[in-house]
Amino acid sequence: VLLVGVPKPSLILADAPFYEQLATSLQVPLLGGQLVEILGDRDLKADAAHPNARGYEQLAQALAELLRQTGAIQ
Repeated sequence: VLLVGVPKPSLILADAPFYEQLATSLQVPLLGGQLVEILGDRDLKADAAHPNARGYEQLAQALAELLRQTGAIQ
């Protein structure tokens, strides 16, 4: 199980703070900031709230790396 931080609706993109608290209390890995980074780059997003194909590819690579780091995959 992984938790992915999602930016809160705002003019300034940032993960909602409860993701870190939730990950800590549930003792699950958190991929935080990745969607903030993707949605902050107009070349990686389809619209204001969704990544495009390149953005989703970047998200998938970050998820795979976190899964490797936690030992879930090799």
